[in-house]
Amino acid sequence: MTHLLHVDGLQTHFKSDQHCITAVDGVSFHIAENEVLGLVGESGSGKSITALSVLQLLPASATSSATTLTYRGEALLSASPKRLREIRGKEIGLIFQNPLAALNPVFTIGEQLIETLTIRGGLSKTAAREKAVALLNQVNIPDAGRRLDDYPHQFSLGMCQRIVIALTLSLEPKLLIADEPTASLDVTVQAQVMALLKDIQRQHQMSMLLISHDLGVIAQNCDRVMVMYLGRIVEVGTPNDIFLNPKHPYTQALIRAIPSTNPNHKQVFNALKGEIPSPLAIPSGCRFHTRCPVAEARCRQEDPTLTACGSDGHLAACVLV
Repeated sequence: MTHLLHVDGLQTHFKSDQHCITAVDGVSFHIAENEVLGLVGESGSGKSITALSVLQLLPASATSSATTLTYRGEALLSASPKRLREIRGKEIGLIFQNPLAALNPVFTIGEQLIETLTIRGGLSKTAAREKAVALLNQVNIPDAGRRLDDYPHQFSLGMCQRIVIALTLSLEPKLLIADEPTASLDVTVQAQVMALLKDIQRQHQMSMLLISHDLGVIAQNCDRVMVMYLGRIVEVGTPNDIFLNPKHPYTQALIRAIPSTNPNHKQVFNALKGEIPSPLAIPSGCRFHTRCPVAEARCRQEDPTLTACGSDGHLAACVLV
């Protein structure tokens, strides 16, 4: 199987005058052609920083390194700024969780789409406008030809997310990183946006890294799933592995926290105790042992690595597995 994106040993640090915070610590994964890989975990676990590290879109206070970080065999960490700008958008697209932050409020939707298509896509203004209308139609914006001249504030939040998707897809990237694409939307619109993304992914035969804290979104849309905790991947597997046969205690806790859809089922809600530790005070041994309901004495000392634990490709980082 061809790896479109290959990441091995990714580390990202944030430095201040007094501290050095490790936000991503030794993360490794790959994404194959036409594959949808899910990344799930609590807020603060390092999901978004992982995506930004891949694209080298980190702030000046951050440094990133990796044993391997390649896109189609090309090393991204050693790529020139010019080459990175070519890869971003045209090869790897990024959808942010807040669509309003991704759109410029002083320019019309059409101006933003047409500028992207002319500068990055090499089209004439006439051809770019025609393609912009086609893109808005593709993401189901009603009366696209007229609404091309409207501003972002004239659209609902769900419509803005559709426009951001159209903007991202305008350059036809082969890999799409969707960072919490439905986080700011209500439940009905969430389902519509995810159905749209999935349809577009199939039509364009794109690969996708789907980042979310919503386990339902991950379960329904991904071929493989990674579970992240405090900067590290703690379990990897298919949706069946993760949701029907979870091995890591953290994954098991996430699954137990999913509400039952059966109104006659009296569910006992087992909340995970405590909060995710500060990256300034990472626990020794297993990072989850301070909250783990089955932790043993050795969990405070041994630092587990991902180990095969069942079906092919099912891995978990737990000494008790």
